[in-house]
Amino acid sequence: DRAAVRTGASVKEIGTVLKELGSAGLTTEESIAALDSTLNNIIGTDSSVVETTRLVASTYNILKDSITGTNDQLSNFNRINDIFVRATNESSLEMDQLVQSLKFSITASKESGLNLEELTGILGQLADQGLRGGNAGRALRSALQQISKDAPLVAKALNIDIDLDKPLDLLSIIKQYSEQIKG
Repeated sequence: DRAAVRTGASVKEIGTVLKELGSAGLTTEESIAALDSTLNNIIGTDSSVVETTRLVASTYNILKDSITGTNDQLSNFNRINDIFVRATNESSLEMDQLVQSLKFSITASKESGLNLEELTGILGQLADQGLRGGNAGRALRSALQQISKDAPLVAKALNIDIDLDKPLDLLSIIKQYSEQIKG
């Protein structure tokens, strides 16, 4: 009942969030840490309880070791939910589209060295250009995989430097290419 008062969520929504967090393999402690910020995200973005909770849980499971700037589980979940809400507020991206985009791109982005803020920023920019949801996620995943696979060819074709001894730095590639275009 206290969570309902704090967040404005119904008891049914609270139960569904806790069930989905547990189903995703989160511990009781992790689920409690995720509860308030996830409910606030759902209510604030008017998004699906099940899909949004699954997105938060899977993002945490995939990226928990790489979330920086936090020192505990509560802070990790607050940060994840804040990033998602900010992405939907600062672009034409809707939460259901973010869910679909991340389903296809989060693992490839982690392997490419993108953090969650960078990934959601790119997906927001793609949405602003009309590429949303699963299409955006698949396109980004494909681009990341192609650049990783053919980095020397990409570097030569774009006339940029890609350090092959380090993880792929997509933002550096974009920046260098933008500078090439500007001339």
